[in-house]
Amino acid sequence: MEEAWRNQNVFGWMSFVLKEKLKTLKAIVKVWSKEEYGGMEDRVERLVEEIKSIDEKGEIGVLTTREVDLWKASFWSCGESLRQRMLW
Repeated sequence: MEEAWRNQNVFGWMSFVLKEKLKTLKAIVKVWSKEEYGGMEDRVERLVEEIKSIDEKGEIGVLTTREVDLWKASFWSCGESLRQRMLW
Protein backbone atom coordinates (compact mmCIF):
# COMPACT_ATOMS: atom_id res chain seq x y z
CA MET A 1 0.00 0.00 0.00
CA GLU A 2 2.70 2.46 0.96
CA GLU A 3 4.68 1.65 -2.16
CA ALA A 4 1.63 2.07 -4.39
CA TRP A 5 0.91 5.41 -2.72
CA ARG A 6 4.47 6.69 -3.08
CA ASN A 7 4.93 5.50 -6.66
CA GLN A 8 2.03 7.54 -7.99
CA ASN A 9 3.14 10.62 -9.88
CA VAL A 10 0.15 12.92 -9.84
CA PHE A 11 0.49 16.67 -10.23
CA GLY A 12 -1.91 19.50 -9.58
CA TRP A 13 -3.82 20.96 -6.69
CA MET A 14 -3.37 19.06 -3.45
CA SER A 15 -7.05 18.04 -3.34
CA PHE A 16 -6.78 16.71 -6.91
CA VAL A 17 -3.61 14.75 -6.07
CA LEU A 18 -5.28 13.25 -2.98
CA LYS A 19 -8.41 12.32 -4.94
CA GLU A 20 -6.43 10.61 -7.70
CA LYS A 21 -4.20 8.74 -5.27
CA LEU A 22 -7.21 7.52 -3.28
CA LYS A 23 -8.94 6.44 -6.48
CA THR A 24 -5.91 4.37 -7.51
CA LEU A 25 -5.52 2.94 -4.01
CA LYS A 26 -9.19 1.95 -4.00
CA ALA A 27 -8.68 -0.08 -7.17
CA ILE A 28 -5.66 -1.83 -5.65
CA VAL A 29 -7.56 -2.67 -2.45
CA LYS A 30 -10.50 -3.95 -4.49
CA VAL A 31 -8.26 -6.37 -6.42
CA TRP A 32 -6.55 -7.50 -3.21
CA SER A 33 -9.89 -8.07 -1.47
CA LYS A 34 -11.22 -10.12 -4.36
CA GLU A 35 -8.07 -12.27 -4.43
CA GLU A 36 -8.05 -12.71 -0.66
CA TYR A 37 -11.75 -13.08 0.11
CA GLY A 38 -13.41 -13.56 -3.27
CA GLY A 39 -16.02 -16.26 -3.48
CA MET A 40 -16.37 -16.40 0.30
CA GLU A 41 -20.18 -16.63 0.13
CA ASP A 42 -20.02 -19.51 -2.34
CA ARG A 43 -17.41 -21.28 -0.24
CA VAL A 44 -19.47 -20.99 2.94
CA GLU A 45 -22.59 -22.17 1.12
CA ARG A 46 -20.76 -25.18 -0.31
CA LEU A 47 -19.35 -26.10 3.11
CA VAL A 48 -22.77 -25.81 4.77
CA GLU A 49 -24.27 -28.12 2.13
CA GLU A 50 -21.44 -30.61 2.68
CA ILE A 51 -22.00 -30.54 6.45
CA LYS A 52 -25.76 -31.02 6.00
CA SER A 53 -25.20 -33.93 3.66
CA ILE A 54 -22.91 -35.71 6.12
CA ASP A 55 -25.32 -34.96 9.01
CA GLU A 56 -28.20 -36.51 7.07
CA LYS A 57 -26.11 -39.57 6.28
CA GLY A 58 -25.18 -39.84 9.97
CA GLU A 59 -28.85 -39.78 10.97
CA ILE A 60 -29.56 -42.73 8.69
CA GLY A 61 -26.56 -44.86 9.61
CA VAL A 62 -23.02 -44.94 10.90
CA LEU A 63 -20.40 -42.64 9.43
CA THR A 64 -16.97 -43.86 8.46
CA THR A 65 -13.88 -42.33 10.07
CA ARG A 66 -13.17 -40.55 6.80
CA GLU A 67 -16.66 -39.01 6.76
CA VAL A 68 -16.32 -37.86 10.37
CA ASP A 69 -12.95 -36.29 9.55
CA LEU A 70 -14.46 -34.60 6.49
CA TRP A 71 -17.34 -33.28 8.62
CA LYS A 72 -14.91 -31.87 11.20
CA ALA A 73 -12.73 -30.26 8.53
CA SER A 74 -15.74 -28.76 6.74
CA PHE A 75 -17.18 -27.45 9.99
CA TRP A 76 -13.86 -25.87 10.96
CA SER A 77 -13.33 -24.34 7.50
CA CYS A 78 -16.85 -22.93 7.50
CA GLY A 79 -16.27 -21.32 10.90
CA GLU A 80 -12.96 -19.83 9.78
CA SER A 81 -14.53 -18.43 6.61
CA LEU A 82 -17.33 -16.82 8.61
CA ARG A 83 -14.87 -15.33 11.10
CA GLN A 84 -12.77 -13.85 8.28
CA ARG A 85 -15.87 -12.37 6.70
CA MET A 86 -16.86 -10.77 10.02
CA LEU A 87 -13.38 -9.30 10.51
CA TRP A 88 -13.29 -7.82 7.05
